[in-house]
Amino acid sequence: MKPAPKPERYLGPDRRMQAARDAAAKLERLARKAAVKKAAPRRRIKARTPGRARDEATYRKEVKAWLALPENHWCLACEPLRPFLPSFDDRQHSIHLATQCHHKNGRRGRLLLHKPFWVPVCQPCHDFITFVSPSAAREAGLLCPEGRYNDQSAIE
Repeated sequence: MKPAPKPERYLGPDRRMQAARDAAAKLERLARKAAVKKAAPRRRIKARTPGRARDEATYRKEVKAWLALPENHWCLACEPLRPFLPSFDDRQHSIHLATQCHHKNGRRGRLLLHKPFWVPVCQPCHDFITFVSPSAAREAGLLCPEGRYNDQSAIE
């Protein structure tokens, strides 16, 4: 007669009780964790610091007044970008009214409100400078040299 097969892992009476206690403790820890999660809602990280939000509010007001000045009425990028624009036609692409403020050296920190680096531009030119061909804009003098963008030491 063959003996009955032994379970793969035999736990004696003491070990069984300890395993039951460990399982109960684990359930209790999980329940406490869930209660803490429910009680304290997560805080969202702010998109902007209060100081930056204040600077941006000031910036919006200043840009509006700056674009209303006679010298900032027309886009200063239309003429220099003419050689770089694809399918250029004099009748289609003339100098437009400036509707936006382009930052030649970036917007980080103090550069946001530093007016000497502001350039009045129209929407198509701003898109071209920013997304289509920054290298052409750099060649036309509408962007700072490579590696100097958002460098605040340019102010000093």
